[in-house]
Amino acid sequence: MRKRSFIPIVADKRTKTLPAEFPVNIERNRYQTDAPIKTIHVHDCLEIGFCHEGNGIFICGDRILPYSKGDVTVFNEVSAHFASSASGTKSNWSFIFFEPSVFLSDTCGKTDVLSTSRLCGRSFPYVFSKRKYPLISELFEKLLEEMDGRKKNYQTAFKALMIRFLIEVDRSSGDRTTGTSIQNIKISQNAIERISPALNYLGHHYHEQITVTDIAKRTYVSVETLRRLFHKAVRKSPEKYLHDLRISMAANLLENTSDAVIDIAGRVGYTSLSSFNRQFKSKKGVSPREWRKKGKF
Repeated sequence: MRKRSFIPIVADKRTKTLPAEFPVNIERNRYQTDAPIKTIHVHDCLEIGFCHEGNGIFICGDRILPYSKGDVTVFNEVSAHFASSASGTKSNWSFIFFEPSVFLSDTCGKTDVLSTSRLCGRSFPYVFSKRKYPLISELFEKLLEEMDGRKKNYQTAFKALMIRFLIEVDRSSGDRTTGTSIQNIKISQNAIERISPALNYLGHHYHEQITVTDIAKRTYVSVETLRRLFHKAVRKSPEKYLHDLRISMAANLLENTSDAVIDIAGRVGYTSLSSFNRQFKSKKGVSPREWRKKGKF
């Protein structure tokens, strides 16, 4: 088989360009399209994002994380990730980049609040839904308002709001440990990088009728190698990953649209409503209608 280059994990070095007098970088009107990704990236500082319009998914390690309007994202320095808008759409984002231990050291003396090491792991949300975490979404918008308005003492107000934001993120994330070593993170990133063409392909074609052979051909490895790499990188088979991706997207659509369940099933790749209902209940514990009715997350 012809070899294809992996999609690399690229370190986006922001700290070198952060202003010395007020070391925070805010980017507005960043548009995320449904185009194939070219890199998976990590930053050398904390990245916080806010979705103004649109919906889609983030992929972070073995996690599939749907997002929609009003949601907030938090990725620390070791969380390699990439995003894609839903097919045929684009999303509008604002981002804030900074190092809490540098930027907020003169305002907050509690190291646990300023540490970013706990902002990752299997139980960390990464994407904070506006419906489930309205205060986090509200605090981000207030941060932007302070910077846009630049009223008297706005820099102090911004720092105070950011400390409140970090505390709320920590409170909303539950009890977590930092047992994942840097070596394990590097091993995981290497494995993700190797299957990145497959993740990219699935992220853009999950609604189509896809077989494992299709994925293997498009990622230039054998079916056996593909299965081995998937289990190493995301601890599940390609088929299970595809079903999880479809159900995650369906849950997003159930929460954020009034589309009929049968239409959503078709939009995420299921030709049979009974198969969709079975797969959804297997992953979420309730039927699609119950999910929408009860507002579960």
